Amino acid sequence: MPKIAVIGGGVVGMSTAVNVIESIPGARVTVYAERITPDTTSDGAAGIFRADCPPGVPAERAKEWLALSFQHYGSIAYSAEAAKAGISPLSGYDIYTSEQPGSMLSLEVIFQYRSVTKEELAKLPMNFRSGYFMSTVYVECQLYLPWLMKRFASHGGRILKQRVENLDQFVGEYDVVVNCAGGGNKTLLPDPAVYGMRGQLIRVRAPWVKQFCYANKGDLGYIIPNTSNVVLGGTRQRDNYNLVPNEDDKKMIWEKCCKLLPSLKSSEWLYDWVGVRPFREPLRLETETRIVGGKVQKVVHNYGHGSDGVAMSWGTAVKATELVRQILDTSSKL
Repeated sequence: MPKIAVIGGGVVGMSTAVNVIESIPGARVTVYAERITPDTTSDGAAGIFRADCPPGVPAERAKEWLALSFQHYGSIAYSAEAAKAGISPLSGYDIYTSEQPGSMLSLEVIFQYRSVTKEELAKLPMNFRSGYFMSTVYVECQLYLPWLMKRFASHGGRILKQRVENLDQFVGEYDVVVNCAGGGNKTLLPDPAVYGMRGQLIRVRAPWVKQFCYANKGDLGYIIPNTSNVVLGGTRQRDNYNLVPNEDDKKMIWEKCCKLLPSLKSSEWLYDWVGVRPFREPLRLETETRIVGGKVQKVVHNYGHGSDGVAMSWGTAVKATELVRQILDTSSKL
């Protein structure tokens, strides 16, 4: 029976662990994670599925990964597991202050994607020139990650809460190591192409908000409702690793979002959140053969998703699992 180690307990790591243990017969899979839910960066994610193409990734490859993810989320959203998994359909507006072309990825991947009408734009409180109405899904990782962990454990998967200092520690113990360590790879490998993007959000109680609003790709704010609260965002600050909420950022987010939707002034503040999204251009999804002390180590890398972690996680997990299977098939023929 093949032994597989997965490094990382966020949405990419757990998605990969579930795919591996469910797809490879007899696989004994262990997840090594310094942090697990509710303490991962994924837990704080805004959670809306946006069909964006990550920097450096060919559009056709991004489409394949996104389509696999959306098929997965979409099927759960309309199943009996939806509430437990924290996945639900969500519609809203992606709007701009200038004329912007539509997204072919969104048109081809999500439930619905169309241009907004002049009447719809006229109802908005700011002077927006173009926009798109989207029907997609919301993934609340504070529910989804525990659901994935339970699914993983039901197949005999193990989770060890410990920091991995070096890939060398797995040599001779595991047939394949799957590296989903995200930003940790800046020091783990080390990979100089990895960088952090600080994101700060506000969560409020505003049950009257039913649709999301994303303005100028988030530069003018975004408002994303879920089943328990509403996410207001946000910031994108490269190479800023400060996890303490900043009052100036909070004020900026609040003012932008209230300008988009004035009724938010009546909302109840719940909490602020800060996380550092792990970026790499392009995200890394490939195999590597390492020689350590004369021994061969097979590694599958799957990291660097940045702000597309939720949207890309299942699709890249499927592909990472295919790479694991290829390694095992090749080894069995030697």
